Amino acid sequence: MKPKPRDLLNYESLKTAFENMTLARGKPVPKKTIDHYASSISFFIEFNNSREGSSVTWNPDLFIAEAREDVKKAQLKIVNFYQWLQGQLVQGYKSNTHKVSESTARQRAYSAIRGFYSNNDIMFPKSFKCPEIKAPKATQADQTVPFFRLDERNGKFILDRSLLKHFLSNMKLRDQAIALSLLSTSQDGGDLFSLNVGWARAQVDMWKLREEKGENVDKRFYWNGNRSKTSVEFKVFFTKEATEFIRRYLEQERADAKDDEPLFVTTGNGEEGSGRVQKRMEPRHISDIFRDIAERMGIKNSSKYQNPLRPKRLRHIFRTACTHAGIDEGYIHAFMGHKSSISQIYLEKPDQVLEIEYSQVEPLLTVFGVAESESLRTLEQQLTEERAKRAQLQDKVEKQDERIKQLEEHIEKILSRFEELAS
Repeated sequence: MKPKPRDLLNYESLKTAFENMTLARGKPVPKKTIDHYASSISFFIEFNNSREGSSVTWNPDLFIAEAREDVKKAQLKIVNFYQWLQGQLVQGYKSNTHKVSESTARQRAYSAIRGFYSNNDIMFPKSFKCPEIKAPKATQADQTVPFFRLDERNGKFILDRSLLKHFLSNMKLRDQAIALSLLSTSQDGGDLFSLNVGWARAQVDMWKLREEKGENVDKRFYWNGNRSKTSVEFKVFFTKEATEFIRRYLEQERADAKDDEPLFVTTGNGEEGSGRVQKRMEPRHISDIFRDIAERMGIKNSSKYQNPLRPKRLRHIFRTACTHAGIDEGYIHAFMGHKSSISQIYLEKPDQVLEIEYSQVEPLLTVFGVAESESLRTLEQQLTEERAKRAQLQDKVEKQDERIKQLEEHIEKILSRFEELAS
């Protein structure tokens, strides 16, 4: 029998799991995540209680107690649960009457249940991983719409801008700014829409102050945050092109907005009787816009093909662009908010270093070419400066070598003189 999820929340093991998750995140666990964990554990209990001939009535605390004695038993339970969820027969257990998809089984078994154990300090070996899942046909078909091509002149990959230009030309200024922002940062729409007007204005004001001091300013918006989906920190920049589109949008459509108002807004119904009001945009709004424009271009979703111009695809394009640009994997993790053993090391690097790395991939994320020449000039300038620094260092090294040689000769003379006096 499957217990009700809400009846599981009083078990100490679940309380401990949520407390540890709160400490790791630095903020309370969302209700949606709590419900997902509780629901998954409810199914996990149903599966374990369906074992034929078993006299044990399982609960969350018993799972942890067993795992502390033998973690391999917990591993086997997760593997069998993953198969059972998909409707596969597991020897010794009753069959599952509510089969779920492979991806849902993965989330429940290898995300929620494994996370439940891990957040109770149950350590699994690194070799214990979820079986690879074959990409759905829609995703495989998605690869038939490449966004990069090889430039035969120099043997380098470049962004094939024609499709994106056509796509963006059908948008109004606000949506162009959003699309270019998603492309140039790789972040999710929900996180982008959490930004307020003051975030952009503060950076523009800082640029003005630096220019007044005679400093050379690369006008790229900078964004340091945590992905709402995973709570993993990221540090990334907007291309100069995306930055310019946002600035134009602010000047033309949000000039009167207060600093604490949303950066990107849509018009919707307010409270009863208040008429139409501006509201913070949500991911579904831009998804609908992307889909409608793609359909006008003759690109439609179907059972076999996904729209290649969906918001999530822009994150994939960013990842591919970084690879083609030869960006170190650690910087990619830092830009995209990937959790890894090396991401924190790269996140701690100076922002100037991160920006230099980002400028290398910027030409591959620039659609209209507005920032590409500027990025290349910046790289050339940085390269010249680095060569000058290296030449100066080389000169210092050569002078030090000469000084060391002179000291060695002087010491040899002193030793020789000492030997003469001693004899």
